[in-house]
Amino acid sequence: MENLPLPEAVRVAPVPMALCAHGREGVSFVCVNDAMVRLTGHSAAELLTDGWALLGNETDSPGADAVRDVVLRHRNGGALPCRLHAAPVPGSDLLVVQLVETPHAPAPDATLLRDFRHRVMNHLQFIQSVIHMQSLRIESEPTQDALRDLGARIDALAVVYRQLYATGTDGRIELAEYLGQLVANLSSFYDREGRITVSVDAPDSSLLLPVERAFPLGLIVTELVVNSFKHAFRGRSGGTIRIALSGPGAGPIVVLVEDDGPGVADAAPTVGKRLGLTLIRSLANQIGGTVAPEPGRGARFVITVPLA
Repeated sequence: MENLPLPEAVRVAPVPMALCAHGREGVSFVCVNDAMVRLTGHSAAELLTDGWALLGNETDSPGADAVRDVVLRHRNGGALPCRLHAAPVPGSDLLVVQLVETPHAPAPDATLLRDFRHRVMNHLQFIQSVIHMQSLRIESEPTQDALRDLGARIDALAVVYRQLYATGTDGRIELAEYLGQLVANLSSFYDREGRITVSVDAPDSSLLLPVERAFPLGLIVTELVVNSFKHAFRGRSGGTIRIALSGPGAGPIVVLVEDDGPGVADAAPTVGKRLGLTLIRSLANQIGGTVAPEPGRGARFVITVPLA
């Protein structure tokens, strides 16, 4: 990943971020990223045109306080409680702003658990931001690559906590939604140009998996998809990565991960290193599942996960 100017670094960040400036007309946006657009419901053009006033009054705008809680306005008119993180850009009047959505008041018996999940989610997002910003300051390509891979693994856990927070205290994850968000984030990490088509096929969108099995599965899928992004499309202008879910029926959940690249057979001497097979096997053993390659065009792996 090349060294990026600050506005571009904000745009490609995986968490809601913006670059803001103070002026006589109030706080304006210099740039916003896609995660900020998704959080607020406003388009980038709306935010850049109307400034902070679109989200709330000036008392809720970013200022000298490094971290504080604010209640903003979503595009649908609803309240959007957030924790606002602001950091000044040295030598300018600009601020880098990150928003983290905070929970509405939960039922009394769920308060502690939801608060814990929310705090974990906040910490993971902060760690992701630090890793992302650090990777942009490092010139060593192998180090940049390692930091990006680390960020992708942390994201697998962050997505779990975001879904747990959004859906309550049941402790189970909707697998199609989880993997869909996971691979969408991986695309933003590894394919900013949008060359690669990534899809998640799930005939039954209500497949549920306990979080203690969903997170290791998410890491396995992350390792395989990252390997495809890195190695399957060299010298090509595009390609496809597909994740397909089936089950459970009377048996385990089955997850297929495949790409239309050259496959891994010719890379046998280094496949253990490149696929992170040690981590994949360890995670599969942890959940009592299996990961097996299948013949065919491109890399193709079948993951089985028992429900109990």
